[in-house]
Amino acid sequence: MSAIPTSNQHAAGSYIAQASGGGIAVIGENNTIYAAGPPPLPLQYLPLVENFTDRTEIIQNLLQRMEPGQVVTLCGPGGIGKTAIVAKLLATLAPNLADPPARFPDGVVYHTFYDGARTDIVLEHIARSFGEEPSPTPSSAAQRALNGKQALLILDGAEAAESLESVLKVRGACGVLVTSRRRQDALDYRADITPLPRESAVELLNAWGKEYMTDREIGEQICNLLGDLPLALHLAGRYMEQQAIEAADYLAWLTESPLATLAHDGSDQEDGIPVLLQQSITQLVQKTQQAMAIAGALPLVPFEPGAIAAGLNLDSSSLAVRLLGPAVNYGLLVRTGSTYVISHALIHTYIRTTMPISLVELQRLAAYYTALVREQWSQKAASLQQLDQARPHVLHLLEQCRKAELWSPALEMAQTFLEYLELQGHWTERVDAVLIALEAVRALKMRKAEGRWLGDFGKARAALGQNQEAVALYQSALAIAEEVGDEFAKATHLGRLGAMNASVGDLRQAIDNFSQALRITQALGDRRGQGIHLDSLGRSYYALGQVQRALPFFQQVLEITRETDDLRRMSYGLSNLGKAYAALGQVTEAIEYFEQALEQACAVGDRHSEGFNLANLGGAHYAMGNFEQARQYDEQALIIAQDMGDRLGEGHCYGYLGNVYAALGNLAKALEHHQQALDIAVEIGDRRAEGIHLANLGNIHHQLNQLEQAVTAYKESLDIAREIGHKHGEAKRLVKLGAVWSARGDIEQALAFYEQGLQVSRAIGHRRREREALSNLGNIAEQQQDLAQAREYYQQAATIANEISDRGSEGLCLAYLGRLHLQLSEHSEAQTYLTQALQILESIGSSQAEWVRQLSKDSPLNHSGT
Repeated sequence: MSAIPTSNQHAAGSYIAQASGGGIAVIGENNTIYAAGPPPLPLQYLPLVENFTDRTEIIQNLLQRMEPGQVVTLCGPGGIGKTAIVAKLLATLAPNLADPPARFPDGVVYHTFYDGARTDIVLEHIARSFGEEPSPTPSSAAQRALNGKQALLILDGAEAAESLESVLKVRGACGVLVTSRRRQDALDYRADITPLPRESAVELLNAWGKEYMTDREIGEQICNLLGDLPLALHLAGRYMEQQAIEAADYLAWLTESPLATLAHDGSDQEDGIPVLLQQSITQLVQKTQQAMAIAGALPLVPFEPGAIAAGLNLDSSSLAVRLLGPAVNYGLLVRTGSTYVISHALIHTYIRTTMPISLVELQRLAAYYTALVREQWSQKAASLQQLDQARPHVLHLLEQCRKAELWSPALEMAQTFLEYLELQGHWTERVDAVLIALEAVRALKMRKAEGRWLGDFGKARAALGQNQEAVALYQSALAIAEEVGDEFAKATHLGRLGAMNASVGDLRQAIDNFSQALRITQALGDRRGQGIHLDSLGRSYYALGQVQRALPFFQQVLEITRETDDLRRMSYGLSNLGKAYAALGQVTEAIEYFEQALEQACAVGDRHSEGFNLANLGGAHYAMGNFEQARQYDEQALIIAQDMGDRLGEGHCYGYLGNVYAALGNLAKALEHHQQALDIAVEIGDRRAEGIHLANLGNIHHQLNQLEQAVTAYKESLDIAREIGHKHGEAKRLVKLGAVWSARGDIEQALAFYEQGLQVSRAIGHRRREREALSNLGNIAEQQQDLAQAREYYQQAATIANEISDRGSEGLCLAYLGRLHLQLSEHSEAQTYLTQALQILESIGSSQAEWVRQLSKDSPLNHSGT
């Protein structure tokens, strides 16, 4: 009996731009693709503090302790200068601020818990700093981002953190520098920051008080009363300089103030700060005090004077600048360029708690930032930096509006900012914004809007990998859409449910969802929506192996992109058509589409599309046996993935190259590349990719006749598929395991796996995988000389191959039937099947044609001259 040689597919999973199965290009729900580039090295340094004094011994001690993998904690009361020490330390570690510190070549990431105490937000910031999407969870994304990195993490104000421990867990080999008012936050090494030595304290007071601080003995007494605390000395010196008060007069005031009592009764040094603040604030005119109140209502990050002007209803920002000037002079604010920020967390807390703003002022601030976001978003990528600066203010004001039950301003602000949060991957904050919007529409009794926001809530949950919660939210949103007759929203929610079902391999249900959504958008005349759902239907049928059914959907999508002149989406439509034609064995046509898609991607600067179309071309040439050309294309795709920091795409490219090297006969190189692909999948925590690359390793071990290793790899891959609910992958790996057990001669085990694979394939409607299982079952039946059963299996397999236009498989199934009839001495039937098989295989240029030709020559009919 002749054996049928097998070949690995060029791509066992998806291409660069898509992590879901099938290799079909996907565009986001907003119908827009933004070109990405390699993330810049994070260099989040802090500005040096003016008149920084002493601390040389502390900094030298810290420099000895600051190493990769170590957590160093600076502890001390508020106002003692911890953040100033960090800034100086960074300047020492990295004299050239354009470069990373030599000890931490992967950069510096800074976060202050005064700006955001929540753990998930900190982890998202770490992930985004290294160009990682914060999914499926912020924790896993941060861990991926830091894996193998030797960076420095700076966590400022840890006493305000929700969970410092959760952040430290993901650090890997990175160094960490923490500042905190609490000693219990220290882990590896704690440096207790004490007040300045008296001599240094007097020097600092002199620097701020200038000509009004000349008497050293008086200066020492002032420093004693102020506890030698840098922030207190700063406020005192600035006050003397601004009020032109001699040191002796200031000392007299201090001696009579509550601060003197605090100094003598042993209270914490920072308790005296409010006394100094009140003294400075009372010197400001009322309008400046009101401006400071507005600043206190904003988070502790830089703000534009326009926000103050809006809050106070001033005619121009220049008026706000004039009002803020005195606060800068007293050391309450710091001005950098055109922005201002309250100079210290203690000052911010004091102003926020003692100088609350009115509801009217809060509404004005909300309106200002809503208008700012709307204006900047209209300019898209050109103004993302300004939106980044506005983000903490918008999120903070959203929460303040929620607390004040200002529902209409909160809703308008959330609506305006949501698309930005989605584009930039701020998924946790997107959830927060959606929850506030939901609360608002419920309070305002806006039932239709409630359904739409529930759908957005589901989308945000899905982005965080919370699939069950997302499905429940989509179903609730769909129920409301049906209740109020919101057909547009109904189509959207059905499409989202379809995407969730597709992601877990329930493609039949996904197709039902997408079909319903398509019918609604057609009735509404919504061409954009039609394009989205047609694309989803095409991808679903493609994933089921029903490529012939997928083809017209892709063609319609391409027509819509041409009609709307959507150049980016057109590239993806061309690529999808190429994939379909490649799957149908029409590789020449596929290459034409891939080349058009590549040209379009380059024209619009879409590097993602450029990369996966290069990989698609590699796959097409692989299918034609042009393995050297395939290698060249795949290597170009790999370079793009690496340039963009696309670790998932990089892993898949290594997998493609592994398959190419296997085809070239270099199995050692193939094994090396598949292992690299697997290592990346494990590193980034992508379980689906991990399963794909394990299966590829199993393929190579099978080819090397290392059957034990092949079984191990396939079983691990199968476990992953079952764990993540990926039925398609489960069916495929069951069939692979059947093939290995068959090669080991254990027919009973092989049958068990093939039959399981057949059951799963039928359950999910995956016709291509069903055909494969039937063919293999036929081979086993044929080996056992159960020729009637073998014929039944082969006929079923051939029928399916014909239905799904899988010409190569149809040709092989017909060849199997021809071989079977030869064994039955039914030579005429055998020759008919072999002739049909040869015609098909020759028409698609299959390498199996020669094997069938030889079978046909060996036929007794040929020997007799018939």
